[in-house]
Amino acid sequence: MKFFLSNSIVSLVLLFSVACSTSKNVALPISSDSNEAIELYKEAWYYWDQNEGLKGWRLMEEALALDPDFILANLYMPSNDPNLWQAYRDKAEANSINGNDYEKMAVKMWKASREGRSMDYINLCKELVSKYPNSADAYVILGDAYTGINDFDNAIANYRKALDLNPKNYQAWNGLALHHVTVGNNTMLPKEKQSKELALQYANGLVKSRPNAPYSYQIKGNIERQHNDMEAARGHYQQMVEVAEKTQATSLGAGYNLIAHTYLFSDAYVQARENYQKAASISPNKYSKISYGEFGVWSYLFERDYEGAVRAATELDRQVDAEDFSANEVLGYKAANQFTTFIAHAHNKNKQDAYNAMRANFRLREKSLSLNTKKDDISIRNYNTFNAWIESWYHVLFNDTENAQMTLEKLYALVKDMQNPDALDGYNALSGMLSLSSGDTEKAVSHFDGIEKENNVYYAYFKGLALEKAGKKNDAQKIFKFLSNWNFQGWESALIRGLAQDKVSG
Repeated sequence: MKFFLSNSIVSLVLLFSVACSTSKNVALPISSDSNEAIELYKEAWYYWDQNEGLKGWRLMEEALALDPDFILANLYMPSNDPNLWQAYRDKAEANSINGNDYEKMAVKMWKASREGRSMDYINLCKELVSKYPNSADAYVILGDAYTGINDFDNAIANYRKALDLNPKNYQAWNGLALHHVTVGNNTMLPKEKQSKELALQYANGLVKSRPNAPYSYQIKGNIERQHNDMEAARGHYQQMVEVAEKTQATSLGAGYNLIAHTYLFSDAYVQARENYQKAASISPNKYSKISYGEFGVWSYLFERDYEGAVRAATELDRQVDAEDFSANEVLGYKAANQFTTFIAHAHNKNKQDAYNAMRANFRLREKSLSLNTKKDDISIRNYNTFNAWIESWYHVLFNDTENAQMTLEKLYALVKDMQNPDALDGYNALSGMLSLSSGDTEKAVSHFDGIEKENNVYYAYFKGLALEKAGKKNDAQKIFKFLSNWNFQGWESALIRGLAQDKVSG
């Protein structure tokens, strides 16, 4: 990529362009019958931008209570009730006919994104920037869109333009930082293009823009964790906790959850689980309690205690029952727990138990889908795609070539026409795993060609196995070393991090 000629040049250009900004930032236009509703909407996004989801959710509810026809509030209002969620979007689309140009475009962009029409989404974002060339937020939206298709050159250029217009644009600094540091499942630069120096520079931009945002310190902690300094990471997370306590932020529990991660990746599993439990106990909302509990379940997978993971998932089911969740929320959480049970049994070679958990997941998700009286083609496609993916994975893991090929054909038919650049990753990677287990190493390597280790850690392990078997041991070891130092939570890394460490040490 031509943009990455020199990290130092990038830093100087970015700092120069931000410092020398002469254009005036103009906010994207928002319409509502209530000025108070508009202010609440803006405040909701302020908190969403800094990862305080529940607070933003409540503010958006208040905005809609004041103006039930508020186009953008309906478009982005969260809901775990699929019918209510769809009703909000339907109202946003219907009302957008009388909205301003931005609101009309926002609805079209949302639909393109949901339907997996990446290039249509990019083109709409370009149109947004053309229509509002002095809006920093418009450039951030386009930057995020380019990040989504791995076009990092254009993404960075648009984040820089946003900062030129508004040097304190929090999401522009965040977009730049997330190219270099993991926070969830964000899309990152290839490892050789990542820079700790740049990541810290962008994190400092976040802190300078919002020193009282706990998330700013989370990014700094994640940078250190990514570079294996758990003590330094823990210090930043402790600072996050202190800021959250000072500002009464809803992300207080998240701070202890992150501290738990540092113990997990120091192989201190008991201390990790103690901190996951603490995070859940002090969390102000039931959703975070279950989320932190899920991290506790996955901690057993990191330890390769598959039976412990199954027991913990069963206990998490009981915690779900103890909370006041809606019927659809209960189905969603229990389906997720059955998925975890499936991967634990499958990777512990318990074929029948894995099959039973997979079918239980299907039944729970099917029941959830049946509650959605407004389900559309996209909801049905997503349901069928997940089923085809997990069933293919099951057959691949248990070396059932004939059934694996049949279900992979189903999966391919569902995803082949999607515009998303990663739409075929699951199909290609599972095909690679199948070829590897069938002894066709050359074909396996070919299937894994587009699988990037930074954004597909589970599949990357099997790519490493294929390269190793093909005699490309140096390339394989690069992948194994990367994965063995992947210090971020999730079922994907939980399943392969220890295996990668075995490959490096053995």
